[in-house]
Amino acid sequence: MSQRRHRRQILLFLLAVIIPSMVFVVISLRMIGQERELAEKRLSDDQHRHVSDVRQQLLTRLEKIKLKQVSALALTKQAVANLSETPEVVLVGWQEKNQLVLPWDENRAAEEFQRLLSEPDFARRIHQENKQSLTQSSLQKLSILIDKR
Repeated sequence: MSQRRHRRQILLFLLAVIIPSMVFVVISLRMIGQERELAEKRLSDDQHRHVSDVRQQLLTRLEKIKLKQVSALALTKQAVANLSETPEVVLVGWQEKNQLVLPWDENRAAEEFQRLLSEPDFARRIHQENKQSLTQSSLQKLSILIDKR
């Protein structure tokens, strides 16, 4: 009987102490896993928040630059030449009649040059001048070569 009683005490000890301890260990391990997941989620959320902040700062900066450029263009289209004060601006254009207009599209001298190029007499004179300058440079090179001899 004492052996039976001894076994019973061991069983009760296991039920009373070891099993709750094991349950506590399992719950603790589960909580540690949840803490890791929560830390990863917080890190991810912080990264997303940082990206969102940077995106908002860039958008704000671009909007300020855009407002400055639009207000300068509203004064006059010739203000495009003065827009180089902002190093972030690489190209400035505007929209007219659903088309993009660039500053050189509005240049009167460029329009006059295009008109002159389309005239046959002017084109012929340009061709003659090019031919003459090539001939002169060839003659100069030849004279230099002769002088060296």
